[in-house]
Amino acid sequence: MLPQPHEKTNMKNLLTAVVLSAAVLLGFEFYMSRYGPEEPIIDAEVAQNAEGFSATEVALAPVVAVKNKAVPVVVTSEKIEFKTDLVRGLVDLKGGLPSDLILNKYSPHGAEIIASEDGLTLLGTGDFLHGLSVNYSAGGLNVPNANTGWTLAEAGTMTKAQPMLLNYQNTTGQSFSRELYFDGYVLHVEDTVVNGAAVPVSLQQSAVVSRVGTQKEKELSSWYNYFGPQGLVDFEAANYSYKKITKRAYNESGAGGYWGFTEQFFTVMQLVENKAERAFSAKDNQFFAAVTYPVSFVAAGGGANFDTAFYVGPKQISELENAGHSLDTIVDFGWFHFIAKPMFVALNFFYSYLGNWGFAIIALTMLLKLLTYPLAAKSYRSMGKMRLIQPEVKALQEKHGDGDKQAMATEMMALYKKNGVNPMSGCWPMFVQIPIFFAMYKMVLLTFELRGAEFVLWIHDLSVADPWYVLPVIMGLSMWVQMRLSPQMGDPMQAKIMQFLPVIFTVLFLFFPSGLVLYWVTNNIISVAQQYYFMRAADK
Repeated sequence: MLPQPHEKTNMKNLLTAVVLSAAVLLGFEFYMSRYGPEEPIIDAEVAQNAEGFSATEVALAPVVAVKNKAVPVVVTSEKIEFKTDLVRGLVDLKGGLPSDLILNKYSPHGAEIIASEDGLTLLGTGDFLHGLSVNYSAGGLNVPNANTGWTLAEAGTMTKAQPMLLNYQNTTGQSFSRELYFDGYVLHVEDTVVNGAAVPVSLQQSAVVSRVGTQKEKELSSWYNYFGPQGLVDFEAANYSYKKITKRAYNESGAGGYWGFTEQFFTVMQLVENKAERAFSAKDNQFFAAVTYPVSFVAAGGGANFDTAFYVGPKQISELENAGHSLDTIVDFGWFHFIAKPMFVALNFFYSYLGNWGFAIIALTMLLKLLTYPLAAKSYRSMGKMRLIQPEVKALQEKHGDGDKQAMATEMMALYKKNGVNPMSGCWPMFVQIPIFFAMYKMVLLTFELRGAEFVLWIHDLSVADPWYVLPVIMGLSMWVQMRLSPQMGDPMQAKIMQFLPVIFTVLFLFFPSGLVLYWVTNNIISVAQQYYFMRAADK
């Protein structure tokens, strides 16, 4: 049974409301995330130290061999330079960890860079930079923490084959040796302790990722694009905003995953192997992501190994997957993950052949239109038939006017049945487009590969809005043409309201990432071509 005119009008109103509401909501959130005021920092006196957590005792640690037997060398600086293919920086002998780190391949405002002196800093002492520390507690013994002075044993190159080697010896018989090296963007901190005392000692290790400041300018987090204090515990996400942890500390306990801070395109995370206590806390404008492991007992004359790993790099899915620990889940494609992830794989495939992310988006859009073609063809054929009977529909509306609605509905249904028209068939492509649009929206926002990705001419970054607003205007024009090709539905007032949709969408899309607008423009142009073809075929 075909729907009555008032039913299809209600459905049209519902669809229009859904699309407009989604567009307004997305547009407002995107505008606020880029141009809105930053959340105020609320001063807090609470800042938990990593030593403040309780831990479950574990079995006696086995006796192990000392990893680092190199003889200490004399150094003239407390900071030792290092450089790998991906990162470079300084290891501070005070604390025994990298204090400054720069990504060689990326700049603050784009993707790949050429000049060797450029780079993007993630570890340092300035605003929006991070720090690392690995600490031990041992019942009052002098064991390593963030202020411990280590001795350089071997500089190395900070690769797995040539790690940097450090030593520390206290006055109570415990000696510590440390290997530092990068495997990709993962920093490995492998400590060996030998207990030379006549009595056993209990050691508890904790590690902290710290950060100064909240989000950078135009990088405010939102409900659809979260970044900030972030973790994964027992395969469950644990995300707490900066605003929350300035009010009080948050604790979690569990195994595996990660714990640290994310930006829109970069992250500094501790990779957690075993069960541990975790906390997010803040003091003034500094934030802390602490992980504290259970107590280990080291026998007299025995030893133990403590291995810690940090990911310091881009939120590039291939690199995140290589790091393990389900780190790739920090790129959250949301409700439509099952659509967005395959689309991302397809986008990478097209880029591998085309060498341009803009052309890859166009190719992906063409593929999506090909996959949805059967549904679109059925819709356009029905719209073509609907267009042919428009004179008869208007005649029925004029005949009954505001009179007998039931009689008009009966005659309208008979007219549809006679011409084989289903007025609802035009709604299904819209339903299909909504999840695809949302999935594409998330993918463009979160995909690191689109950061600083050039398309053509004036578009130098597909992850931000078109600076000249050319694509949004083209999108609006293509939408207007598409509506002109469609048969008029509903009452005249509704038709006039629908005429303003291209203007409304154009304004909203001014602030959307140019990669997303490029997808919508391509989708509209193909839709106009398909619709024109089927309209011509119906006229014949």
